[in-house]
Amino acid sequence: GMIFQHFNLLRSRTVYDNIAFPLKKSNLSKEEKHKKILSLLELVGLSDKKDAYPSQLSGGQKQRVAIARALANDPKVLLCDEATSALDPQTTKSILHLLKQVNEKLGITIVVITHEMAVVKDICDRVAIMELGRVVEEGATEDVFVHPREKVTKDFISTAGNVDKIYELIEQGNDLTKLQEGEKMVMMTYSANNAGEPVISYLAEAFDVKANIIYGNIDILKGKTIGKLVVTLSGKPENMEKALAYIEERKVELEVIKA
Repeated sequence: GMIFQHFNLLRSRTVYDNIAFPLKKSNLSKEEKHKKILSLLELVGLSDKKDAYPSQLSGGQKQRVAIARALANDPKVLLCDEATSALDPQTTKSILHLLKQVNEKLGITIVVITHEMAVVKDICDRVAIMELGRVVEEGATEDVFVHPREKVTKDFISTAGNVDKIYELIEQGNDLTKLQEGEKMVMMTYSANNAGEPVISYLAEAFDVKANIIYGNIDILKGKTIGKLVVTLSGKPENMEKALAYIEERKVELEVIKA
């Protein structure tokens, strides 16, 4: 089944008839087709719009009709070609929620083509990054977000958060990034395995190292917490070394970005 960016509904046909269109050549009886269309309308939350025309619908409602139409012939795979690009943020959320329901209730594999990493973050189990027609990186969504390898991947992911802006601030000499003698600025990358650990508070308690959070981004990705924190650390040199070693022991990825 196929869902398009700009819906591609038949303007001269009602919502009911748009969903019925792919069933023209099916072997279902007239009554079976009718029941199926009504069940699809219920699934996408448009039972009250079956006699409306596309011109009478909002963008989100049009896309719901398109989803119902794509499901009419019981596809094994649902291909979404920039399915939310023409929608506002709130409507995008509702469509993504519907696609999750379709995946979970009907067991249909959904392939999402998008340039919006926020969409990938919300809905996808796996992700493949393409550049110039080639797949340059792929893997579980959490792994790719936490440990991106390719520059194009890092650039895409930075659009879903803003923590990498710290590099610009350092280059500009922003007051936020100025350090006192002996201080270090580090970026800590958390995965789902360690996001719940009180690493920063333990630094002060165990090593007498103060940690000042100056920038951060925490996300929930498929129910798992991931994120990055930029922290300025201050303390005695020997204590700082122990603190940095402790952070790495906790499997928190560590990068000293200014010292």
